[in-house]
Amino acid sequence: MAGNSIKGVLGDNNGNLWLSTNKGISKFEIEKGRFKNYNTLDGLEPNEYWPDVQCKTTDGQLLFGGNYGLVIFDPSQIKDNLYIPKLRLKGFKISNKEVPIGGENSPLKSHISLSQEITLKYYQNDFSIDYVALTNTSSKKSEYAYQLVGFEDDWNYVRNKQEASYTNIDPGNYTFVVKASNSDGYWNEEGTSIEIEVLPAPWFTVWAYSFYAIVLLLIAYQIWKYWTERIKNKKELELNDLKINFFANVSHEFRTPLALILTPLEKIIQSNKYPEEEEQHLLIHRNAKRLLNLVNQLLDFQKIGTNQLQLKRSVTDVVSFTEELLHSFDDLTQSKNISLEFHTEIDSLRSTFDYNKLEKVLLNLLSNACKFTPENGKITLSINKEKDSLTIKVKDSGIGIAPEHLENIFNRFYQIDTPNVTNREGSGIGLSLAKEYVELHGGQLTVESTLGEGSCFSVKLPLEKIEEGTLPLHKPNVIKNKKAWFKKETEVKHSRKTPNLLVVEDNEDFRKFLVGNLKGKFNVIEAKNGQEGWEEVINNFPDLIISDIMMPVMDGNSLCKKVKEDIRTSHIPVILLTAQTSEESQVQVFESGADQYVSKPFNFDVLESRIHSLLEQRTKLQQAFSKKLEANPTDAKVESIDEKLIQKALIFIENNISNSNLTVEELSSELDISRGHLYRKVQMLTGKSPSDFIRAVRLKRASQLLESSNLTISEIAYEVGFSNPKYFSKCFKAEYKVLPSVYASNKKTETKIDI
Repeated sequence: MAGNSIKGVLGDNNGNLWLSTNKGISKFEIEKGRFKNYNTLDGLEPNEYWPDVQCKTTDGQLLFGGNYGLVIFDPSQIKDNLYIPKLRLKGFKISNKEVPIGGENSPLKSHISLSQEITLKYYQNDFSIDYVALTNTSSKKSEYAYQLVGFEDDWNYVRNKQEASYTNIDPGNYTFVVKASNSDGYWNEEGTSIEIEVLPAPWFTVWAYSFYAIVLLLIAYQIWKYWTERIKNKKELELNDLKINFFANVSHEFRTPLALILTPLEKIIQSNKYPEEEEQHLLIHRNAKRLLNLVNQLLDFQKIGTNQLQLKRSVTDVVSFTEELLHSFDDLTQSKNISLEFHTEIDSLRSTFDYNKLEKVLLNLLSNACKFTPENGKITLSINKEKDSLTIKVKDSGIGIAPEHLENIFNRFYQIDTPNVTNREGSGIGLSLAKEYVELHGGQLTVESTLGEGSCFSVKLPLEKIEEGTLPLHKPNVIKNKKAWFKKETEVKHSRKTPNLLVVEDNEDFRKFLVGNLKGKFNVIEAKNGQEGWEEVINNFPDLIISDIMMPVMDGNSLCKKVKEDIRTSHIPVILLTAQTSEESQVQVFESGADQYVSKPFNFDVLESRIHSLLEQRTKLQQAFSKKLEANPTDAKVESIDEKLIQKALIFIENNISNSNLTVEELSSELDISRGHLYRKVQMLTGKSPSDFIRAVRLKRASQLLESSNLTISEIAYEVGFSNPKYFSKCFKAEYKVLPSVYASNKKTETKIDI
């Protein structure tokens, strides 16, 4: 009903009731039981009708009176509006703010009426949608109903309200649908719709949940790892104790035999009765002393574990003591061209400590510094006195220690895999024992290191007061930037009649053993690792290589592979020495391209026989290959790496066939090898020098042109890179035994006969 106060009632000829109210006129259809209201939107004046001021004329018209006069109309002339209105979305708001089209963070790329879908971010889930019915009467007379499918199940009937609002919509996919009726209540049931997607917050996405799952798994893994490591450490501690007890027991048994070896041996060396055997005696003595030192360290470890290791303090001048220790490494550092420096601001400092144990600490640190410092490096030993402590630092310019190893290097039996260290001998107990010795003195042993730049070990010891005069003052000369240069022995000029062998072995004693037994029959070149071995190969091109597999910097397999893959050296036979006999290790040896391998320990006669066999095979192969190449180098079946070289050379010459200025230098540059290496390789593969090889390719192309083209002799000469046709004819006759014109005539005659 139009208003809430009825002023008058009249019936029309169709059985409907008309009611005047305080806000308009209403028609009540008795059969349908519904009101239809008329007000200013239908053309009425904003009239408030008076009570009982109404009448019906004889012709059926109705009159109602009010403040603004009389309203008269014929009810039979008022028809229902049958036009079904269309709907249009006209606006979109987020948090009650109008959303611009194409703005920053705006979900609207075009007007909402033209959009098929809207994607909202998680914080844009409070939104409103405006809509309007397109009618032939006032749209305010239309009624609306809307629904957000996926969020609600029922329609929202909102009379003439033209806005739908939603708040805190959960992430998901929805469909907003709105429908409308016209002024007479006829509904557009199809309505209009738009798809709306609300994205989840980043921390609620699938990726976020995956991340949470990964984090939980990592936490669980860390917990598992912690307990596993704890159990592992406990077992390792028990195992270390078992190792120490076992080694200690064995060490006790070793001491007497070692003493029986060293004592007589030292007497033999001192007597100098067998000078020709002196090197062998020194080899035995050096390794026996190494074994005795290891035995003593293991016994000390056992004493530490049972608290039996005690200090035997004595008063000594620390400065002279450390300087003398540094001097003991002169020979070793000179052999590697390492600079030794000793720094201190004090001339003398007397203190009490266990001489033997501190000596072992510094010997271990200096020995490690020499071991891990490359040639031309530097080792510095410095002493600094503070108020009540003394700090001794050993700093080197070696390979350094990776951060992940720093916290473990003082653990017992812990060893770092250092492939670029020449001397890898060690037991993994030196630093651990050194730390125990320092801590027995009440001091600290620490390390600072940068990978690739070097390490610095610091021994900090407390100073104890002593009475003056208890030890005579000892003032040795302090070394200031002492640097010893070692001059390598000049290489022996070998006779080319005797095969040149390259022996690559990192163990100096074993290398000397091999060289000593081979040098009487071969010219022997030495190298202490694969990298140095490769340099010797390139510099000397030996006839055969004997190499150990396990070596620093570059191992034997890598060296062999490098030799076999390089076009300059692929023909050199390689024998690899290995201490491993498993099938897997043998497969790796042959995959590297080795010609032979010999297992350690081996009978030297067997090694020598294999050397002779490979040298003879290489000689026969080269002879056969050279004969095969004399006729036509491109027909020869060569090894794959050599074939690639020749094919690359042929392609380059063919591409530059008409260039009369093509030189051997350009060819060597294209093949990326030196002129000398090119000469050596082409001569070996084709039996021709590089310049003859280029000429042969030109003449081969000329013969093809003489057979298949109608070019003149001069044109062909220029086409294949000869600047002088007469010289071309001369070279062609030397190669094919006939002049080019005769060759062409003969070939064309043969072609006609074949036809």
